[in-house]
Amino acid sequence: MASQMIPDVTSKLRGIGTLHDSTVNKSTTYTESEHHALGLAGLGPNVTEPAGVHLRQSLEQLGHRATDLDRYIYLVGYARQ
Repeated sequence: MASQMIPDVTSKLRGIGTLHDSTVNKSTTYTESEHHALGLAGLGPNVTEPAGVHLRQSLEQLGHRATDLDRYIYLVGYARQ
C-alpha cells in the first residue's frame, strides 16, 4: 500500500499567515509537498529553489556590502524576513 508523503510541518500557520511570519517563512525553498500542505498555492511565485541556492544568493549579497555596519544592517534585515 503506497502512502502519501506528508511534510513535517510544525507550524499551525497556514496560507498568508505562513508568509508573514519570519520564523517559518522559507521564501522559495519550500518543497512542493510543503507548499501544498501549508496552503501556499497561488500566494507567491511557483518556484522551488534548493536551500543552497538561496544561501549562495544571500552570501553573495552580503559580500557586496562595503562595511561591517552595512553587513550588520543587511543581516538584521535578513533575519526579520
